Amino acid sequence: MTACTPGTHARRAGYQGGAVMRRMAAIGVFVVAAGSFLPAVAQPGTGDPERPVDAATGASTDSPAEARNSAGRDAYDAHDYAKALVLFKEAYALDPNARYLFNAAKACAGLKDLEGAIYYETRYLRESPAAPDRATVEARIATVSAALGEKGLHEVQIECEPAGAGISVTPERATEVATAPGSMFLAPGSYTVACNAEGYERGDVSVLVTKTATAPLAAKVVLQKRVATGWLELTCNEKDATVFIGGTKVGPTPLAALMLSPGDYPVKVAKTGFKAWDKVVAVLPGAPTLVDVKLEVVKDEGPIVIPPVVVEEETSPWKTVSWITAAAAGAVAVAGGIVYYTGWSDTSAANDDWNDLAPDEKANPDNFADYSQDYRDAGDRAELGSWLLFSGLGVAAASAAAWYLLPDEAATTVPATTVIPLPGGATAILTIPLP
Repeated sequence: MTACTPGTHARRAGYQGGAVMRRMAAIGVFVVAAGSFLPAVAQPGTGDPERPVDAATGASTDSPAEARNSAGRDAYDAHDYAKALVLFKEAYALDPNARYLFNAAKACAGLKDLEGAIYYETRYLRESPAAPDRATVEARIATVSAALGEKGLHEVQIECEPAGAGISVTPERATEVATAPGSMFLAPGSYTVACNAEGYERGDVSVLVTKTATAPLAAKVVLQKRVATGWLELTCNEKDATVFIGGTKVGPTPLAALMLSPGDYPVKVAKTGFKAWDKVVAVLPGAPTLVDVKLEVVKDEGPIVIPPVVVEEETSPWKTVSWITAAAAGAVAVAGGIVYYTGWSDTSAANDDWNDLAPDEKANPDNFADYSQDYRDAGDRAELGSWLLFSGLGVAAASAAAWYLLPDEAATTVPATTVIPLPGGATAILTIPLP
């Protein structure tokens, strides 16, 4: 076992003593911060803790709200802070007077709920812009916020549009912070803040609180207005008729409580043997749209007579063959013309290249052999192109003449047809042969 020198013992004792002192300092700040809220409940800006609101504030001492406020002060004096908080909140619900928020903050402090105390005092200052004790309250809020920070909690400032929306946090925790804007003091971790307001869709935002966070974190949620849906109820004089909305089949009649967004919808009701019902229906928000459809039976309009039709038919396939041959031969002639032109151009180019040579280069046997070969190749191509050109023209001319001389198409007559409607939507077809 290693012996420790007196200096070592002194350093260890000093280190442990420093840790204890830091913990005691944090506890002391918390107690002092809580104590800053604990004086008797008083009307803000006055020195008399028992003084009721006077006529200058516009409140009546015998109103239901003031009765609850007075009962809350009695509960506070009896150290029943939970009951006092309930009564102060009830007083504010009956009469939104900012001093009831001030008293609610005192009750939260009595319960050692410093987060709730900050929440109510912040609301008090927001609803009382000209509060005479503003500087004192702001200083107290700063002191208590610092105390919560010493406990390892971090401020998350929650805002919402619209203001006044209800707020909640997951994982769930007990808190008086119920509406936005408001501040929660959270331990490091991951949270989901949700905001709800009447007439709006719920909105969520994720918040990550780290141990190293120093400045307050901001969580803002913008809520989207909820679109009130309507519903369509459709009845019909014929059961099991098919209902289509916007071209989509939605079911048979009768149709009950089909939920739809507000707007105009093309509605069609159809059934075999009946005339289709087709109209645009306006669906209103938050209310039923009632539609009563009357389908009409399709009337018997008698037989439908289709008169004889004259149809042109080809009597010989050779007319078509001659037309195709002429077209193909014409294409060959065009190709031959292109080949002939290319060969002719190449012979001219070979002559130009030879004429550009100097006398001593023309005397070179190799140059003359190259020139002769190029000239012969180009001439062969020109000759092939010439043959294709004139052959194609000859065949095309012959095919065109054959097409012209072949007999024309003959006419055929289709017999008359009678379509007779039958009950239930069926039809009978009667064909009368020609003599």
